[in-house]
Formats: sequence, C-alpha cells, structure tokens
Amino acid sequence: MEQKPGVECIIHSLGSDEKVAQRLAQMGVLPGLTLQIIRIASFGTTVEVSIDGSQSFAIRKDELTASNCQVVAMPLTCSDVQLHMTYRIRTLSGGRKFQQRMEAQGIQLKKRE
Repeated sequence: MEQKPGVECIIHSLGSDEKVAQRLAQMGVLPGLTLQIIRIASFGTTVEVSIDGSQSFAIRKDELTASNCQVVAMPLTCSDVQLHMTYRIRTLSGGRKFQQRMEAQGIQLKKRE
C-alpha cells in the first residue's frame, strides 16, 4: 500500500505479529473499518491516520505496513495511479475553472442518478 496523505483502505487483518495486532486493536483499528492516511511525520516513521472518518491518531509506519489493507481511494498524485487504468473520481477539489480544465482532460465526476 502506498503511504501518502489521502490514501484510504479497508483493513482486512492486523497482520501476523501478535503484539502489533493487539496494540492496533486496543486503539480501535479493527478489520472491516476504513483507514485514511491524514499526514506523515517529517522523518516518515510515524503516520497520522483516521478510522472511519472520525478519530485521528498516530501509529508507526511499520505497524501500518504490517496490517493487510485493500486500497479503495487514493489521490491522483500517487505513484500507484496507472494511466491505462479506469478510475472512479469521488471528488474534485477546486473551483469551476479547475473543474472545466479537468473535464477538458477527460476527468470528470459522474452525476449520481
């Protein structure tokens, strides 16, 4: 999993290390929940995360790496984004001109029916 701000994933398991799994469970990190990376500390060893869009706390990068997560959303700036793939855009942050420029590039939000 790419560890960049804005990446969201669904937790499938807490990994094989029992101590790490117990620590994550005590903090409320449980399988089935959605985890979002808020920011990464200066030296990159600590990551601020949010669980299901509510509580925010810091965990070690290796603890996050040990957990089994499926990425469900990521910023377009992530290196995991591949140009030949089709992605669903959830939000575009910007004004009307920005959205017009995105539409000119073929990037647009589909309106829900």
